[in-house]
Amino acid sequence: MIDDYLAESPDDPFILHEKALKTWGAGDFDESEKLNRRLIEIAPNWVLAYNQLGYIAMSQGRFVEAEEYFTSYRFVAPDQANPHDSLGELYIILGRNEEAEVTLRQSLEIKPDFWAAFDHLAMTRIRFNDFAGAEDVLAEARAAGECPEYWDVGIECNVKIGTLIHTDQWSEIQEFLGEDSPCLEGHSSGYAEVIKHLAAMQLGDVETALAIENKMEKSLSAAKEVKMVDLPMIEGTLSHLQGVRMAVQGDLEGAIGAFWEADENLTYIQAGTGLFKLYNRLYLVESLFAMGNDSKAHKILSKVRSVNPGLAQEFEEKGLKILGLERE
Repeated sequence: MIDDYLAESPDDPFILHEKALKTWGAGDFDESEKLNRRLIEIAPNWVLAYNQLGYIAMSQGRFVEAEEYFTSYRFVAPDQANPHDSLGELYIILGRNEEAEVTLRQSLEIKPDFWAAFDHLAMTRIRFNDFAGAEDVLAEARAAGECPEYWDVGIECNVKIGTLIHTDQWSEIQEFLGEDSPCLEGHSSGYAEVIKHLAAMQLGDVETALAIENKMEKSLSAAKEVKMVDLPMIEGTLSHLQGVRMAVQGDLEGAIGAFWEADENLTYIQAGTGLFKLYNRLYLVESLFAMGNDSKAHKILSKVRSVNPGLAQEFEEKGLKILGLERE
């Protein structure tokens, strides 16, 4: 019905918006981008079009365009919380954490219970290694109102996991992320599973790591049956987990292939997934160095640096290692 109406009235902004939303929801970003571009030509103040265009550009690594769209979104709707938060997500991926904090605070000034902004604000504190500050953000979110369990648990889990990772407390991570951990459900579930798998491999607990991979394979099979939009993300996460295991077990060639597959499926669609994509590339870099392919490793590291210079610098300061791989 939408297609028929759009054919008769191609300049109706309401129907263009409906079609753009449906293509966005179906994961057809090319068509959604085309429709949203047309929409802002016809209706320049159609705010959600700028948001979708920003996320589409960001997902594909077109960061300059993404910033232009999010900035336009903020200009058109300065009294809404979401445009400030969307821009904050982009800044987090780019490592522009000071700017992220400013715009996220603006989001909360407009809507003090905008939970996503608290989540992203805690993320910036973690990126600064200010874990006490991240705890303060969680407390601030809880004081702002009836913080939904989805956000309350998600932010708490991310802060706790980020704190433990910083000091390589792998046993504590494995204990914190036990079978009954609420972190393995809802908002923080994907991140928690990835970190639990990493902790298992750092501790030599291959059985737990394989169990997590098996769980992810089942999720992938279920996603394929219903043709989920998140299918590439699940495929990318599974490849990443397999790459971590193979790298630690000494199968560097297999690990490199798995990390490449993960990179092909992961995007920069949100702050968390964007950072995940960048970290996956650093794992790939470390594996290439361990295999003696320094030239290729430096090329990929330069790509990470071009997106997030701080993350690349942090990796270099750690001796170009996350997994602790040694050269063959």
